Amino acid sequence: MKQEISSFWYTPRGYKGIGLMELLSIKSFIDNGYKFILYTYNLDDKIFKKLDELFDDFELKDANEIVSFKNYFRDDRGSGVAAFSDYFRYNLL
Repeated sequence: MKQEISSFWYTPRGYKGIGLMELLSIKSFIDNGYKFILYTYNLDDKIFKKLDELFDDFELKDANEIVSFKNYFRDDRGSGVAAFSDYFRYNLL
């Protein structure tokens, strides 16, 4: 059984989606023998769906399984997801 890496990504409406650096990080984990699980509220994102098609060791999961979107909150940094991302990862443990 492969070791798993779990991560969270959410793109609020009106903001640019996942970037090249993040995609390369995901691919690096997969290339080094890990299974990469990405939790997101953006399940219909075309890039995420393509990753799910291309890589057997990539799994897209609904972030609502960990924290309901009704509990989402924003902060004043960038797109406002940073503090919530920390909260999400804490709940993922």
